[in-house]
Amino acid sequence: MANTPGNVHNHNLKALFLLASGLALSACSSPTETTACCVEDTGEILLEARGNEPFWNLILYETRVELNRMSEEQLQFAWQERAVGEYNLFSENAGEIVGTAKIIEEVCRDTMTGMPYPKRAEVTVGEQQLSGCAGSPIELLAGPEWRITHVQGEAIAESVAVSINFGENGEVYGNSGCNRFVGEYVLTGENFQLHQLASTRMACSEIQMATENQVLEALSDVVRFDIETDNVLELITSSGTRLRSVLN
Repeated sequence: MANTPGNVHNHNLKALFLLASGLALSACSSPTETTACCVEDTGEILLEARGNEPFWNLILYETRVELNRMSEEQLQFAWQERAVGEYNLFSENAGEIVGTAKIIEEVCRDTMTGMPYPKRAEVTVGEQQLSGCAGSPIELLAGPEWRITHVQGEAIAESVAVSINFGENGEVYGNSGCNRFVGEYVLTGENFQLHQLASTRMACSEIQMATENQVLEALSDVVRFDIETDNVLELITSSGTRLRSVLN
């Protein structure tokens, strides 16, 4: 069949359509295959540290360490624990020691928010030294029972038992002096609050009920907490009222 101008035009359109379709399919499939083949499993997060001025954070995974600093490229290292809480950081290519990370078991407070953390962190990479806090504030709260000894600056009578417990998953419960209470806590990088507190409805002695009213009122207004060096927990309200607690 002779190639008329119309036939040639149609043939060229078909060729362009097939070429465009092939490129579109290639563009859609290639990134998916590349992503699937190159995603690296870093394992679980073992520890996280962070600090201010300059802002930085370090994440210790099972397989590597990542260091993020404001306005700078992320650095990745292989790591080896040389002693308890002390880590050598290696360049992933050359295998040379290029830095260290030291985690110290002592209460550390964020320099901007005052939030307490269970560990202090010191990181050195090249000539840069970074200081900050490590771990999670939950580690300071969860687990043991705390006995509340003071509310609104006054000691609670020894005959009145007041306690509070914090779970690892946001639950809070305890004894407010007469009744049991339950609720939940919300912990962010800047504050700490108790929500949805509910309690049983038993009647007790006058001193127990008076204490309970003070305790529940203060708990509902808590905005942050602090830990003193002698394992004393202070729950602090928006007005500055403190509920002082010790480990039971």
